[in-house]
Amino acid sequence: MNKFQKAQLWSSFVPFWSTLFVAVATYIDLTRKRVKMKYWAVYAVIFFISFLVLGAVNRFLLTGENLWINFLTSGLILFGTNYALVKLQLQCKVTSETEAAYTNSAKRRFPKWIIWVIIGSLATLGICVIMFFSNDSHIPDTNGIDTNVVTISEEQITNSSVLSISTMTSEGKKGGKTNVSTVERDCDYDIITLRSKKLSGVRRLQATQTECNTASFTVSSLLLEGNAQLFVYVNGEKYQEIPINQEVTFTLTDISSKLILIKIAAESANIEIEISRNVY
Repeated sequence: MNKFQKAQLWSSFVPFWSTLFVAVATYIDLTRKRVKMKYWAVYAVIFFISFLVLGAVNRFLLTGENLWINFLTSGLILFGTNYALVKLQLQCKVTSETEAAYTNSAKRRFPKWIIWVIIGSLATLGICVIMFFSNDSHIPDTNGIDTNVVTISEEQITNSSVLSISTMTSEGKKGGKTNVSTVERDCDYDIITLRSKKLSGVRRLQATQTECNTASFTVSSLLLEGNAQLFVYVNGEKYQEIPINQEVTFTLTDISSKLILIKIAAESANIEIEISRNVY
């Protein structure tokens, strides 16, 4: 392994951009060596497996609020991609050796490390799925058909002291931003959608802080299972509760420079939510 290939592996400390760098380096290397088509097929398979695993893990499993776990796990997966690409470069000899070796190609064997990369990726994904679907850390629904939360207290909702966990969750965010702090920046959008097969804990859904005096909100929700309640907080004080399983529109006035939060408290909730706002 030469110094340039070692640099490609060390670049994995910046995982997302480094994979693009390693992919380009590998493409150049394979082109320069004029490798056989099966090496290009391996090149494609590495990307397919890696990004299939990366997409599945981030979309369906790592959907909590701890961004560091998402970042580190994604980094490890992409490090595996980088390692596989560098190994592919090492498998390909220079032009003269490559052409000589393939004159008797029937004797060549498919590299075993490729098989182990595929098996390892699938095994890792399978373990993650088993761990998350056997997860008992969700807050149970203990009050039957009543949809109000039981275990989570009002103080915990106010302080957001119960971190949310979720399984098979997707979010959509679009539209403009206001002037919220860095802590709330991820929730500062005009339209936010949330769909979760299982959600527990307290979660900030939308944050607003503007110099304007008035803002209107439309909140629609559908609770299929479990418990859930939606609340509006203004400068840390509970302002109102938003009914579940309805589409509700409300307007807040005299809100200039005040922090408005829409929160959800959930206990094993299978829920769909859409929030839109208009500030003026």
